[in-house]
Amino acid sequence: MRHKAYPVKKIITILATGGTIAGLRHTADKHHDFAYEAGALCITDLLQHLPSGFHIEPQHLLAEQIAQVDSKDMDVAVWNALARRCLHHLMDERIHGIVITHGTDTMEETAWFLHRVLPATPKPVILVGAMRPADSPQADGPHNLADTLTLAQNTHLHGVLLAHAGQIHFPQHVFKAHPWRLDAFSSGDASLAGRVTPQGVELNVPDDGLALPPTTMQPAGLHRWYCTHPVAPECWPDIAIISSHAQASARMVHALQQAGFAGVVVAGTGNGTVHANLLDALQQAQQQGMAVRLCSRCPEGSIAPQAQDARPFPVSPLSAWKARIDLALELLQARHGSARTSVTS
Repeated sequence: MRHKAYPVKKIITILATGGTIAGLRHTADKHHDFAYEAGALCITDLLQHLPSGFHIEPQHLLAEQIAQVDSKDMDVAVWNALARRCLHHLMDERIHGIVITHGTDTMEETAWFLHRVLPATPKPVILVGAMRPADSPQADGPHNLADTLTLAQNTHLHGVLLAHAGQIHFPQHVFKAHPWRLDAFSSGDASLAGRVTPQGVELNVPDDGLALPPTTMQPAGLHRWYCTHPVAPECWPDIAIISSHAQASARMVHALQQAGFAGVVVAGTGNGTVHANLLDALQQAQQQGMAVRLCSRCPEGSIAPQAQDARPFPVSPLSAWKARIDLALELLQARHGSARTSVTS
């Protein structure tokens, strides 16, 4: 594991939400790293265990504890708090960037939510996590956090990003690709924003330009109304994810309708195909008012443009998890119009 000393010279806000990066191993299971309590430590504790030589002057850092959760249990209440605090700090001229500590299980989902609801900004908002608890001999959190605090000062990075194990990912393409490996995240065949190497930060940027996402990136701030009019968790629509697979049954769709779900994201096989047993039920559900979105269950790539017109449902280029967030925000925007009358949390 590399050893670096990075001076922090600009004011960075760090918003902590818990996760493995703030986890502690169970007393009875100290012999391995996979039995632990996520979110056991507060951000003050994490900042005391950064790599040797990495020093942060108090005046260069603002730290807030937003939550202390295992990210498998991430919810809208935490998202709303993050959105509000991010917007607050982005509007503060003293703040150069924001770092969010987060569990890795749903970090890609939170990154996508923030990408959609935060206004486009020249400041970086970077999520970071760890694959080992803080008291592990192999703890990767301190170096990941040090890297990210450095990245948050970089004038070439902007918008929401995810940094992990030396890689800097754009929010649309990043996904957790491995359950326990230290370098657990991937962007598949999409380009990275850059890397952190022993020699320094290497960004995929044009000369004197900003780190630009691929042209296929869905726009930031599409639902920027949400930050000023956040919707209470109980008012979010219920959106399910189902997959098309061998022996798929229409009963899944019927059960969702009976339960009152407002929408469903279908992870289709290959290029967005859907099992015949599901297809009729989904079309009927759509006609009866259920919102349906289609994406590919393949971890890399998205449904080819040439195939989209042949699909009976609106197609999303995102993973099912991110498409679910998009669909929920679309339904919320339609329900609340300009959002001036939306329910705040």
